[in-house]
Amino acid sequence: MHHFEQARRILERGVSPAHLARLIAEQADAMSLLGMPREALAEYRRALTELDQQGLALEAARARSGLGMTLLRLGRLQDAAGALTDAAAAFDELGHATARARVDL
Repeated sequence: MHHFEQARRILERGVSPAHLARLIAEQADAMSLLGMPREALAEYRRALTELDQQGLALEAARARSGLGMTLLRLGRLQDAAGALTDAAAAFDELGHATARARVDL
């Protein structure tokens, strides 16, 4: 997490909002896997706003998938289903059948 925070401080200087959004999504993935799901949720939402604004469809789809998995871990099944449905639709639009299959699993 230390390395994420260091990189984040550099990117928060406004150099590249797209890189910052990608980094935040990756940090959220790590948080979720490390047992910090509530913190991850906030970071996914922050990342998704910026990823969508920057037009980074693949990165946004991945973040939605991570958000859905995190919501599942928290037992928020309806919210998870919505996030995973959105991720699946985005992967379909992008033609990423393998990523779509992972969401379906």
